[in-house]
Amino acid sequence: IAGSFKCKAGVPKAEFGNFWLNKHPKPFNSLDIVKKNIFKYKQAHSNKMVNQSMAKHDLIIVPFNVMATFKAASFKDLIAVFTSEEYHWC
Repeated sequence: IAGSFKCKAGVPKAEFGNFWLNKHPKPFNSLDIVKKNIFKYKQAHSNKMVNQSMAKHDLIIVPFNVMATFKAASFKDLIAVFTSEEYHWC
């Protein structure tokens, strides 16, 4: 499953990017439910220069700053992570 995330109004994009790149992965990956159910977690961050280059060629740029992909053995295993008390506590 993939999720796209947009920077909240008033939050500097650098701060938002730093959170996702440096702060979010460590506590998320340390959760037992994540260790048990997620076997791959990757992020992709938007890049201003790439977006500008793509726009010059009339390519559509989605209005998100970060995309994350989560892989699990089943959709049920994946949903178990995001509905767990452990995840919501984090």
